Amino acid sequence: MLLIPLGVILAILYFANRPGRSYSYAYATCSDAEETLRRRFVSGEIDEETYRRLRITIKSK
Repeated sequence: MLLIPLGVILAILYFANRPGRSYSYAYATCSDAEETLRRRFVSGEIDEETYRRLRITIKSK
């Protein structure tokens, strides 16, 4: 009888803490923002001027 609630709790803990889970924006680091910015520049979403301006903004915060 006790095994069912224990199994449910373990399943919740497993899925909540599994590797590769994306972080919340509240916990994003500067390097995460820089990586996203770099990917957008490489893919052509933003031009070089915008990339440089945003990189300076990210580093100043």
